[in-house]
Amino acid sequence: MTDLLVVGNHSRKTGYARVLNALSDHLALKLNVVQFDIDGDTSYFTKNRIVHGNASQTDYFGIASLEEAIITYRPAALLVCHDPWFVKELLPLFRKHKLLSKLLYYCPVDREDIIDEQLSTLISIPHLIFYTSYTFNLYLQKCGAQGICLSNQRLSTLPHGVDSSVFYPLQTPKQQLRQDLFPENPKTWDTFLVYNCNRNIYRKRLDNTLLAFAAFRKKCNRPAMLIMLCESFGGSFDISALTDSLGITEDVVFIEKDNTNGAFEDIYINKMYNAVDVCLNTAENEGWGLIPFESACAGTVPLIQYSHMQREIWDDFPLVLGGTEKDCAVYNAEEWAVVLERLCTDTGYYVKNRNIANSHARSNRFEWHNIALEWLEIISKLKN
Repeated sequence: MTDLLVVGNHSRKTGYARVLNALSDHLALKLNVVQFDIDGDTSYFTKNRIVHGNASQTDYFGIASLEEAIITYRPAALLVCHDPWFVKELLPLFRKHKLLSKLLYYCPVDREDIIDEQLSTLISIPHLIFYTSYTFNLYLQKCGAQGICLSNQRLSTLPHGVDSSVFYPLQTPKQQLRQDLFPENPKTWDTFLVYNCNRNIYRKRLDNTLLAFAAFRKKCNRPAMLIMLCESFGGSFDISALTDSLGITEDVVFIEKDNTNGAFEDIYINKMYNAVDVCLNTAENEGWGLIPFESACAGTVPLIQYSHMQREIWDDFPLVLGGTEKDCAVYNAEEWAVVLERLCTDTGYYVKNRNIANSHARSNRFEWHNIALEWLEIISKLKN
């Protein structure tokens, strides 16, 4: 019998995959873990666990292969981290094999409308683990408003983590890192480098990153460039047209996916964080946000768009931008530009915020090792 079957993304480069892979790495030090990969069609052994692939890539939910994994490994517990609509499709299979009571759902809901839409699914799952207290309390409020009794449901809150042994300041000088990363673009070697490594999907709002950078360039006379880890075409926003209309085409470098040479590997990601000066995250309603934590651990200053979750996660960090007196999120490119200019021109201000962010991100409560210990306690109770 397997102690734990982890279900979700593994091979696809998503935030869900990075969370599940990091958590599985640590849990597998104490448990017999099998990871079901909905995106990969092969099964193999990696590090300290088996990865069981979805043999039928035409079956998006991997029902047949997941059932095979359940029968083969007979898990004592299940851990799923994916969207509620995805988990809804798996519930009949879990009920069929009498595993629903063994399901731990690491629940990524981050907005009221999602809870409203998926409430019937959420209340049917015996154990929900939320990322933040904000979403935990929002769920309680929604259930209370509808008179839903939660006496038979277990609710917990556990944060995501960051591995400070993977993301950390390098001893190599920034200029050398930049020469290694951008050998054909010497303009990047000795300038103020701003970075956004999100995908071009609507929620990530790469348009707001470009608007902020363009406003900053108008304010600041010092050389500066923007690095974007996405294609200049395709996706939710026409990035190429927008950079052209804003007059910043010459100041933006795109790292195309086909030319990254392993751009999504942790070693490369850490090297990029160390090479740049500021890491922007203009995403709306970011449920957690791995990038600001990783970049802060690496010694870069993160700038973060306000949301209820980000305010909770980042405590009083001053560079969570866009909050209002009414606790609403508002994007203002001018506000971002003012902060970027000060970070670029005021060394003391830059160092102060870099140190605050680094100390926060490296605190014990965000270490995957410590978070895994809390998971182990929950899983042990479930197995018993």
